[in-house]
Amino acid sequence: MMFVAAAAMMFAACDKDDPEETQQPNNTQIGIADNTLVYDGVTYQMTPLPAGNAPSSASKDSIDGEPKIFFDGYHFRDEEMRNKTYNLAAIVEGEEYSIRFMGSVLDLNCSGWWEAGQAMYWGEIDGHEYENECVFTSGTFGIYGDVNNTTVILDCVLKTGKSLKMKLVTE
Repeated sequence: MMFVAAAAMMFAACDKDDPEETQQPNNTQIGIADNTLVYDGVTYQMTPLPAGNAPSSASKDSIDGEPKIFFDGYHFRDEEMRNKTYNLAAIVEGEEYSIRFMGSVLDLNCSGWWEAGQAMYWGEIDGHEYENECVFTSGTFGIYGDVNNTTVILDCVLKTGKSLKMKLVTE
């Protein structure tokens, strides 16, 4: 993971929650339509996930002409972390993630991982770096199904106070 090597010495600042948050929810729970992203109250239509792609290579953008928000991708340990919901602000041992959005509306680059018995975080939102702390005040992420029938769910609040919800499904 590209962020982990650079941030290996950073320590966590996010609060821990109950790790029982790892059960699969109803995929419509976040209240938005398939292939939709809602950021700071504005809704963007996203292109569907291509069937058969590994989740680490998934990337989507808005279809409002020039991409305003481009979901550059995510990294999770697929076999171990698929079909579960993860608390982005309070990861536990065995979990790790990196998530990246780019565009004129949002530039978000973040990661969380477990190292030396504790949660570690690093991130950047619109040029503001968050060293040793999580970019999420709250949030969940999940990848459901298999590589041919995948749903990606993100529901979070950033340190900036703005909410971000996304639901991507395969075409």
